[in-house]
Amino acid sequence: MVNGALNVRSGFVRRDTRVGMDAHASTDARRRLIAPALAARGMWLAPLQIKESHMRPALLFVFVSALSASSVMAEVDPAANATVLTTVRIDTPVLAGGAPLPAGTYEIRLTGQRPTAPAGEPQNAEEWVEFVAGGKIVAREAAEIIDDSDLPTEGASSRTVHSGTRVEMLKGGEFLRISVKRDHQRYLIYLPIKQ
Repeated sequence: MVNGALNVRSGFVRRDTRVGMDAHASTDARRRLIAPALAARGMWLAPLQIKESHMRPALLFVFVSALSASSVMAEVDPAANATVLTTVRIDTPVLAGGAPLPAGTYEIRLTGQRPTAPAGEPQNAEEWVEFVAGGKIVAREAAEIIDDSDLPTEGASSRTVHSGTRVEMLKGGEFLRISVKRDHQRYLIYLPIKQ
């Protein structure tokens, strides 16, 4: 409204020179004054009686509650976004992400999250994977990703492999390597043997 009247958007009550109302006017009178303006915008007034002194804290509470509810709903269960890469049987205790991982059968899931790449390395060279047993995430480790078009020219990693999963002890018996080929990418997970 104009001429110092009630500002609907900010909620401040000022003297309305046309109607002769001031900040101490009754709630019903204020509602009658602003109801047409709100109705024109597609809004309506609830029949609640809120004292002016409680209006701002109540509005603040509603705003903070709505904001926190939207942020809670925006949080997503990491397992819901994880894609199952493979299931493996590990025969010897290893370390995954620095945590002990006992021998057993584990589902390996891709998380879609990338570890911070060192300077000069591509951002998509690694991805975090989760080891899941009994429906619970028991460990996380980074998996190296090698695309078929980026294979090195020498060494064991230079050969293209068929789709599938291999779990193998590397020379020297210090590391267990899980190699998973899916589509045109190979995921390599290196797990130190637990001493």
